[in-house]
Amino acid sequence: MYTDVQRWPSDQSEYDEERVQAAPRIVLMGSRRCGKTSMERVVFGKMSPHETLFVASTSTPTLRLVANSELVHFAIFDIPGGCELGELSHHGAALTPMAVFSRCVVLVYVVDAEADPYAECARLAEVVALARRVNPRVGLEVFVHKVDGDHFLSEEQKLGCRREIEACVRAELAELTRGDAKAEDEAADEAASAAASAALQGAAFSLTSIYDHSVFEAFSKVVTKSLVPQRKTLQRMLDALVAACDMEKSFLFDVSSKVYVATDSAPVDSASYELCADAIDVVLDVSSIYAPAKKGRSAETDGGDAPPPPPADGAAPPAQSDDRKPRSNAASVTLSNGMALVLDEVDQNLALVCLLRSENLEKRGLIDYNLSCFRAALKRLADLNKKAGSGLQPAR
Repeated sequence: MYTDVQRWPSDQSEYDEERVQAAPRIVLMGSRRCGKTSMERVVFGKMSPHETLFVASTSTPTLRLVANSELVHFAIFDIPGGCELGELSHHGAALTPMAVFSRCVVLVYVVDAEADPYAECARLAEVVALARRVNPRVGLEVFVHKVDGDHFLSEEQKLGCRREIEACVRAELAELTRGDAKAEDEAADEAASAAASAALQGAAFSLTSIYDHSVFEAFSKVVTKSLVPQRKTLQRMLDALVAACDMEKSFLFDVSSKVYVATDSAPVDSASYELCADAIDVVLDVSSIYAPAKKGRSAETDGGDAPPPPPADGAAPPAQSDDRKPRSNAASVTLSNGMALVLDEVDQNLALVCLLRSENLEKRGLIDYNLSCFRAALKRLADLNKKAGSGLQPAR
């Protein structure tokens, strides 16, 4: 596990090798200089986008652990681009397709939007076909990267690029299937097209850049969909919180990476995500200056694992007494557009950020009570995961 001030270590022995090997894996692949290692460092290594200009091209496979909390625990297997798997080795052994994909939960393939799309898509189709032969259950996420250049000055140009790459990948997969069948009649074409659609079932094509929030949002969708245990339970918990407090949207964030690990069932729009992600930086920056030093959460600090008693019928929930010690980083921010943000650090390295109408802040007693219920339920869920060992298992 690394903290805010650490970078990727150069020696993997710093980690518990057993935990690294047991963790569910994201396999990160793409062509040479496509930007996959840079995005990894920006999201999970706290590196500035401008610092990535000095990151050397990946020459050897690297397996890194991301373990910020009980809910964020997986490994990223970064495979160098421009090489065949048979040409690479890891820990002294030849890197085979079985070694790469047998324990892979999600294949994240990065396509350079500024490169030749046909060459990129042909390689992607080959990798997808190979991964699905080794592990039919592997998920697929395609990041159409570097859409911040001069070629993409409008949203329509970006969306057109994504549509073109998706269609090209589908055509390349159909061609591979047709080649395997060695037939050229109409039935073979239909079968190849159906096979290509099956190979891309559940796949998502995301437009990304390290210079805005898009790469964080894309990784959030990967983590939430495939790598968080009890994700459906977390979604139901957030749905209940949103309904009880009359909120618009809620996110449970990994503070270190600003990747959300759960959200309620309402659709996610990029503007809401960016607003809530930025709130984390604002609150933590201010609290680091003005908040008293935290000595860890205790029964005296937050009342133990159980929430305070519910309010009586027709009465407001009990307000928190002023003589209690600060529980964690928490804040509410009123925005100029009539909306408000409520942030509460519900566990170590996990923050709940909610978007609601500013007039609903008048129900702060009710909001605090429901937040305490959420924290208690989250702790019980983490304890169950720890006892069952499910924290190391991918979501299905």
